[in-house]
Amino acid sequence: MKTILIRKSFALAAAALAAYGVHAAASTAAVAFRFDDNHTPDDWRAVAEAFKAENVRCSFAVVSGGLSDEQGACLKALSDDGFEIMDHTAAHAVYVAQWLKETDYVAACAGMDRNAAWFGSANASARKVRFEPEIDLGHAKNVRFTGHVTDGALFCDDTTVAAQLTFSKKIWIPSKAALFGVVSTAADGGRKLREFYGETDQTFDLADEEMVLVDQIAIQPAPDVLRIQARATRANFAAFGLPEPKTWIQPGGWEAFVDANRVKAVYGGEFGYTGADCVMPKERCWYATDDDTPAELVPWMQRPSFFYFDEGATYEEVIAQIQKAQAVCRPLVFISHMSWSKAGGREKWIDLTRRVLQWMKEADIPALTEVTLTQTFYGGAAESAPVASVPSAPDTAVRVTDGVREFTESSGVFLTNGDLELSTARLKYRPAGGTGEADLAREGMLVYGGDANIEAEGSSVALRLGLLSRSSQGGTLALRTPGGLDALGGSVRFEANGFADGEQLPATVVGGSVPSAAQNEFGFLTYSTGRGLVPVTLTDGLAGGEMSNARLTGVTTLTDSTRVRSLTIDGGSLEMADGVKLTVGDGTNPGGVIFKYPLAESGDQPARMADGGEIDFGAEGVIWAASADKETYVDLGSTKLTSAGGITFAGRAGSQSWKTLYWPNRANVGWKGPTYVEGCVLDLRGTADILPAGQDVYVRGNSEYGACLKLTGAGGTTFGGRVYFTGPGFWGRTSPAETETSWAKMVSFFSNGSGWIDFNGPVTIENEVQFMGDTEWSGAKFNQTIDGNGSLIFPFTGQFWLNAANTYTGATEIHTNAIVHVCGPGTLGRGEVRTWRGGTLSFENCGTNGVDNVFTGTGTLEVQGSTLVFSNEVAFGETKLAAGSTLVLGGVSNDLGRLVLPVGAKITALAGRAAVVSFTAEADGDVAGTIENGEGALTVVKRGAGSLTVGSAALAGLAIEAGTVRFLNPLAGDGLSWWLDAAQSNTLTVANGTVSRWVSRGKDGTVFAMAHDLPGPKRTRTLTGKDVVSFEGSKNQRLVATTQTVNRTVFVVDVPRDLDVAAGLFGKDWEDVGQRYESWTNTATWAWKSGTHTFAQGDYIRIDGVRFDKDHNRDGQPLVKDVTQVLTFEHLFDNGNSVATFKPSIGGYYAEDGNAARSFDGDIAEMLSFDRILDTAERELVEDYLAKKWKGAVIHGTEPFDPGQKIALAEGAVLDLNGFSGTIGELTGSGTLVNSSGIPVRLVVKNGRKFKGVAVGDNIELVLRGLGFAISIR
Repeated sequence: MKTILIRKSFALAAAALAAYGVHAAASTAAVAFRFDDNHTPDDWRAVAEAFKAENVRCSFAVVSGGLSDEQGACLKALSDDGFEIMDHTAAHAVYVAQWLKETDYVAACAGMDRNAAWFGSANASARKVRFEPEIDLGHAKNVRFTGHVTDGALFCDDTTVAAQLTFSKKIWIPSKAALFGVVSTAADGGRKLREFYGETDQTFDLADEEMVLVDQIAIQPAPDVLRIQARATRANFAAFGLPEPKTWIQPGGWEAFVDANRVKAVYGGEFGYTGADCVMPKERCWYATDDDTPAELVPWMQRPSFFYFDEGATYEEVIAQIQKAQAVCRPLVFISHMSWSKAGGREKWIDLTRRVLQWMKEADIPALTEVTLTQTFYGGAAESAPVASVPSAPDTAVRVTDGVREFTESSGVFLTNGDLELSTARLKYRPAGGTGEADLAREGMLVYGGDANIEAEGSSVALRLGLLSRSSQGGTLALRTPGGLDALGGSVRFEANGFADGEQLPATVVGGSVPSAAQNEFGFLTYSTGRGLVPVTLTDGLAGGEMSNARLTGVTTLTDSTRVRSLTIDGGSLEMADGVKLTVGDGTNPGGVIFKYPLAESGDQPARMADGGEIDFGAEGVIWAASADKETYVDLGSTKLTSAGGITFAGRAGSQSWKTLYWPNRANVGWKGPTYVEGCVLDLRGTADILPAGQDVYVRGNSEYGACLKLTGAGGTTFGGRVYFTGPGFWGRTSPAETETSWAKMVSFFSNGSGWIDFNGPVTIENEVQFMGDTEWSGAKFNQTIDGNGSLIFPFTGQFWLNAANTYTGATEIHTNAIVHVCGPGTLGRGEVRTWRGGTLSFENCGTNGVDNVFTGTGTLEVQGSTLVFSNEVAFGETKLAAGSTLVLGGVSNDLGRLVLPVGAKITALAGRAAVVSFTAEADGDVAGTIENGEGALTVVKRGAGSLTVGSAALAGLAIEAGTVRFLNPLAGDGLSWWLDAAQSNTLTVANGTVSRWVSRGKDGTVFAMAHDLPGPKRTRTLTGKDVVSFEGSKNQRLVATTQTVNRTVFVVDVPRDLDVAAGLFGKDWEDVGQRYESWTNTATWAWKSGTHTFAQGDYIRIDGVRFDKDHNRDGQPLVKDVTQVLTFEHLFDNGNSVATFKPSIGGYYAEDGNAARSFDGDIAEMLSFDRILDTAERELVEDYLAKKWKGAVIHGTEPFDPGQKIALAEGAVLDLNGFSGTIGELTGSGTLVNSSGIPVRLVVKNGRKFKGVAVGDNIELVLRGLGFAISIR
């Protein structure tokens, strides 16, 4: 048996030559044409027509970085005509490398979608990467683009050099080590690199020390010579440890080897150029073929010759050079665009091309082009094997565009591991002896279309291939045997691993000349997630009267139960009577129903599979849409679907399968096992039990296709089993443009309509998985763990709840209008969390929740009822804390954007950490809560022009970039509701020792007056030499404010004289809401939280600065009479009758029958009430002030400032000290210090050398030290 072999790395020259209509000429070399450096491919049309008429396929090199979208149509036309389109940058390297092994180069080029080369760019002098509009790959599908990544820079192993020069990361910049590793060894000292030659570009004006881009490289397999074209300076050679080239050439480009008129040849021995002589002396042209040719270059003389013809070339010169070349090597001819620069150049160029082509035809010289960018094929008879010396190259494709290729051997195998494509040609296999085989190997792809046909005739024929693709409806695949189907016996008739476009073969003919469904004996018994339903040979017959493959083209009504191997609904529908059962498949292998070219949703009706009855798939069911280019909306009706192993809903792999949408009905559910969604959208509508209860669901996509689970109006739907999402998805929409990104991703889960979907079983995600709702009232709740290695993306709209400790390792992204709630023990997996403007991340009622994720982006963070501890850096566009919430920062740098911090909310630093928090305050009043060091060290950076009030001056650092920052000082009146001070006699109205009025200090002047005429409280005793107001346990002695006030933090200095049960110190006048003793013992303690009747709603009070709660009293010690107390009460939460806003009454507030009167027996020296919760430093300042005044010693010794604190004031920024005096570590900048309070302040700065600003006002003194002397500024 004779074998004709086309491997993946070879091409069958004989078949190609025959198809091109070119005669074989073993004694002469083929000539391959390439047209180079063309910016205007529209001008190629005339030349292309000439070559097309002669059945010669050429290559056109495009400067893709300068290619506009409008030129894409021309490229598409050239490509469709069989011409090869290449990239300019790749072409330069390739035409030195045609006969070299360059697998690395080709692999690096593969898959690139743009050209980012510098050369030829008008932006070169600005060192900007050339980046023209991206071309439509649909119009230039064969373009090879350049760009590489490797291990360093050309003469610097530091890859950061490239980034500093703004090189594209996809440009190949080999390191010194990489070059030596390819072509040389340390032993030869780089001798084989001496042929390195440099190229400069005057527009770059690069400095000597700068690294420059390697643009083209070619390597010989057994590395005798390395040829590199590069942009370089002399310094590069020294840095590389190499001597300068034999001749330093100016200017750059391929002109490096030519005179001012651009001598045309780059390489090719003695015939290596045309036109004028080389500017270099002959003996210095290293590629010359005289006696001084280096020995290592001799092998190159047997290599192909490359001609670069230009405006200086004549027809005679071209022919002469080709004739010379044919004697020793195989020439390649390159036609440049440069001749167009002169008048009449275009016409001359076209004429020259036509004449050369005509001469070659008359001289019987075959013309070829490369099958790939790295391989040209030549010579040989039609039946011979490929020339063994042709080097291998990957991804070789054979394209036959015309003519007939016929095999007539008595036996033979036609095998390809690569791709074979037929457009208008025909391949025939006619084994005369009847035993031959036509075999296309399983790894390749056969593409046929137009009027192309593949025929095999004989009594025993096998056609085996990998993937089958039909490019249009005109092609036919025919297996013909003289005896019909019966003559094939049990031999293999047809075998394929799958179809590239995922369709069945209605145009496949077996045993006849006219396609018909009855003669299509190929069943669909294997399902592949990558290829859909795969045809295999049927070896077992079906019962009489039953169909192997039923194909329905119109409306079909089934009234009797039957069985088919597979069912195709081709633009029609199937209706089934109730009770009718259609069995699909053989009970062992998957059975399938195929929808092909059905009606679109926008048409009169969607495709209907059935409306009644039952379809039983046996082992496993597949419902598959095979349409390649039409929308497929399939209404599955109310037919019951059954199978033992689950159902797969699938769309055509590799197509725009988001157009494939299934509408099942709750009556469909009859199958057992899992549900698979692949390459389509499964739309579950209006029911909570539309899939088998408790069973697993797989929503699977891959690099070729996606999948989406869509729920329309299905609020309340519950998934009890595990749900797998592998991404990517479908059914996407584009969000409004954002600064960071414009989302155009597709989703894997889409909740359409109102209501929440509950995932009560675990969820596994792989790759990127996207979840989206239709409105803010739709979404999903994840009540069990989300695991897997995927990323969780919320691209647009909807609310989602993460209620479990999730372990997925990918990122979490929250985009515009999406809201993600992290609740209770919920977590965000283990990856980075990115929020975009308009997206919201909300932590709700999580208790104390430690979060290790890194947060980036510009979305919104909300914290409600939680203490949120971030151990890493965070960044948000806006941060909102609810009252009672705390944000603890552990990262070095944190950006909270616009900050909303109400009373009762707090931001601190993590214990042992030095954290910086920056935020923007464009408007006044954004921050009323607490910002303090906490257990760590916090530096605050304030941006924006607004005024900001900070709850503590005692910070590790403060930087004000704009606007005003004012320290909150409770003793200066910030947040003060009222202040009663018995030591200030002018605030008391006393007659005969009875106090009838007590007026608040400060601006508010709140008046407390007697509620009854007599007896009233007394001013008869003193404490540390100062007056106090005394009460004797009578409800008639209380003093009541004339107006309501807000009371959140209340300080009291008192001396109990008697410990009556439930005695009340202060509260809401004549209601049982206030602060009192406990009622269960006469040796009373303070009541902590008694139902809704106690003021201190934080479950604790402080006595002399020490916190006590209901479970931890003073080590069991009761309150002691006649002992002075500094008391602090805080009301954090309103609860029932216990509120913060009321008309306060002191000395008592309520009376009940019996002994439960809320009346105080003792002295009150001073009381302060604030409308906010003070931060720690503020509270301690007030407690120290009261203790020192009334007990003679401070409790805490708290200073207003951290003694090492650094403050930076930018020009125009203002810091209001507001009554605080103290010492700080450093003051810098040129801003302004003021003091808005009536309390004189003195600020001492240890290091004031860099402060250039001013202190303004009569009541402020600034002392700057660290200058060698101190300066005091008043």
